[in-house]
Amino acid sequence: MPDKNNAFPDLLSGPILRKLEASQINLWLVTSKPFHIRLLIDNAYLTPKVRNIQACDNLCFVLIEGLPDTPFPVDEWVNYTI
Repeated sequence: MPDKNNAFPDLLSGPILRKLEASQINLWLVTSKPFHIRLLIDNAYLTPKVRNIQACDNLCFVLIEGLPDTPFPVDEWVNYTI
């Protein structure tokens, strides 16, 4: 939901799936402010490494790296929720 003090919506672009391998998932978001992220993949929460890069007042690139406890399935759909 947009912040009443900010004319921009929270999410400007994404999520963009940058990389998916059995050992990791990388996603990008473009937001109007930094965020703490929770990542749900195939009904299991991961604690992702999140890097917020503030480009200007209302532009932040959010780089997300999720490392699963067990490898992701290969050659199957992997459902994710941010």
